[in-house]
Amino acid sequence: MGNSVALAFRGARVAQKKIQEVNPNTDEYAHWIEIFTMTQESARREHSYKGCIHGPKKGCPIDAVALCDCCIREEEEK
Repeated sequence: MGNSVALAFRGARVAQKKIQEVNPNTDEYAHWIEIFTMTQESARREHSYKGCIHGPKKGCPIDAVALCDCCIREEEEK
């Protein structure tokens, strides 16, 4: 993952971490889910990147509440 791609996904990685920290019954949780989804989709379109938001040959944390699109696909294929 080049620096520009890594930087493009930084917002999604930050949002993914915030989702873990906030109460799921709050507007803040919904806000971070929206940021996670929007930044991931935008970065994927801009860079035509299909891998994990954490980089090639990596995956979302095992305890992540919100998985990136790549990791969701991998889970569905198991």
